[in-house]
Amino acid sequence: MNIELLKYFIKKNNLSVKEVADGIGMGLNAFYQRLSNKVEFKRSEMIEVKNFVGLSDDEFKQIFFN
Repeated sequence: MNIELLKYFIKKNNLSVKEVADGIGMGLNAFYQRLSNKVEFKRSEMIEVKNFVGLSDDEFKQIFFN
């Protein structure tokens, strides 16, 4: 997983980490655990992040399946 690329797209789309966590219905602590690779994203969470942040299919693959 490419955490830095995900953070880049969050910022590029004028969002904060908190806004993304709230937008996908996840607590901020839980989201940070995933960003620090302490807990893996579930497939459903990956898709929610993709949709909320507005990632293209290619961007999604680069972030989550790199």
